[in-house]
Amino acid sequence: MGDCWRSFASQNYFDPHGVFLSVVWSGPLLIIATIILINSLFSLCYMIVRWKRAELRHRARLARESNKQD
Repeated sequence: MGDCWRSFASQNYFDPHGVFLSVVWSGPLLIIATIILINSLFSLCYMIVRWKRAELRHRARLARESNKQD
């Protein structure tokens, strides 16, 4: 493609190092991967908060039950 760019373009976007193709193909993939990572981190934080709340409720219930038995 680097040699035949005149047949379909007015400028040579295909540099020898492949920066143009890297940006065109890798750019959207990196953006999607970043969005997935951020979404995963938010989900993980939400699940940790739910788990800790459930743990605290469970400890409080155990403390109440042990106080009732005493």
